[in-house]
Amino acid sequence: MTIGIVAGALGALGLVLASPHPFLALGAVLLLVGALIVVTATVAGIVRHQLRRQAGFVTRTVERGMLDALPPGAVLEHLLDRVYGPSPSNRGLVTAVLGGEGAAHDGSDLTISDHTEVDLQLSWIDETTYRMVMEQRYRFRSRVPSALFVIFATSDYELRDRIIAGCRVPLFDMWFVGADQADDYFDDSVESMRDTVHLGLHYVDAADEKHAVAARAPQQHVEEVQLSDWGRYLTFFRTDLPAGQRLDRREYMDKLRIFAFSLQPMAETSSPIATVQRLSVRYTMLQRLGSGYCYWEAPFPCHMERMSFDTTRMTGADLQFHLKPFTFGAPASPVPWKTGDPVVEVPVGNWILPGQGVALMWRAA
Repeated sequence: MTIGIVAGALGALGLVLASPHPFLALGAVLLLVGALIVVTATVAGIVRHQLRRQAGFVTRTVERGMLDALPPGAVLEHLLDRVYGPSPSNRGLVTAVLGGEGAAHDGSDLTISDHTEVDLQLSWIDETTYRMVMEQRYRFRSRVPSALFVIFATSDYELRDRIIAGCRVPLFDMWFVGADQADDYFDDSVESMRDTVHLGLHYVDAADEKHAVAARAPQQHVEEVQLSDWGRYLTFFRTDLPAGQRLDRREYMDKLRIFAFSLQPMAETSSPIATVQRLSVRYTMLQRLGSGYCYWEAPFPCHMERMSFDTTRMTGADLQFHLKPFTFGAPASPVPWKTGDPVVEVPVGNWILPGQGVALMWRAA
């Protein structure tokens, strides 16, 4: 079309030169030239739009291809290095956000619960002690290839804040028992908790058959991890780390105990457990009333649907309670201290990363 207009313009120019009415012919030429400019601009705009569309499509395709080709950990670490600046600390953030190292292309080394529910029930025993029953239910976004559940129990505040970041076991929980080293409260409390553990699971066996196992006590299949093997479960106890990054295990002999629960004996058939789809964990712990709080902390990324705190049985003391989430989207102003409904439902409806959770605090009314 553009070529035809150019030819028409040239022909019109010839008419101008040969016409006895040059001004009329000149007007026709200007009209044709104007049409030529408009058409050319329109065609150029269309071409530029199509080029931008194709360039965007190619860019998105290349980006998708690159993201699909790289392990999740490498993608996120590169992004954090670009945004925050290169730092060894970024690796810990990558692990927390992804729920694992992210070295597998298919994400099979990540533990992420996309549906999580937690219930805590508190019962008053005497002026110094209360009993807490905690039940946690996880549904994993991807099947977790593990038949081992590990519990870390500690009375050390430093370890409490480092275990979740330093753990490389896919399925685990952490118990914190505030205790004075002058007595045996830590060991006594841990022993009583270990005897109350109940585990339930939905799993897929090696033949890709699905099974469900009701919660029950697997105490006969629990093994306490020896001091020499702590490095297999917690990275900061590894012997190949340089000085300054490695903790001395001997300093925590009386402050840390690790229990490994084998899930395989709970299987319905002789076929080995290949992956875990759901996991429920329930146990009872004795805690000191004077601590003034209890809490739940996410061991791996969890989309928290709801939590509940039941203080119906805390009848031996006149207490006021205060609920404080330490999560994304937590209330800007603190929930007031009150003695109202003894059962509090917390509809979180948000992602909770390791190190985040919800605390229940109390004081004398």
